[in-house]
Amino acid sequence: MNKSIFDDMLELQREMMRLMNEVATFPSKTLNLSQISSNQWQPRCDVYRTSSQLIIIFDLAGVNKESIKIYSQKDFLTVSGERVMSTVGDAPSFYTMEIDSGHFERRVFLPDLPIAYEKLEVSYENGLLKIMFDIHPSKDRVIEIEIR
Repeated sequence: MNKSIFDDMLELQREMMRLMNEVATFPSKTLNLSQISSNQWQPRCDVYRTSSQLIIIFDLAGVNKESIKIYSQKDFLTVSGERVMSTVGDAPSFYTMEIDSGHFERRVFLPDLPIAYEKLEVSYENGLLKIMFDIHPSKDRVIEIEIR
């Protein structure tokens, strides 16, 4: 199937939306962008919340779970690992090569929520890495004032 300019524009729009989402969740501190390298790929991810959890899902199809490393910090979550290119036969000649391989790293800035950072659930099933943080509901505190 031939790719049209509209397919390219749609892909560009998706990438711009992903970047805008990441910029919108930047912390107020300066960012260290020195770890971004052109020889790394970044998996796609979804970040959403329910009434009790913050859920982050990474698309890591073909990545061996033993290579995946997860680093959780207060402002962000970093997932890294490696996807090995799988080919069959000797000296393949590619007509299309769209599946990224090699080392990857993806940093996701966490929203300003009362998250239990130390307590998270992780699962890896059917190529999807799911990380779930509990959200602690904030409780309003009434402060009594004594007049003397």
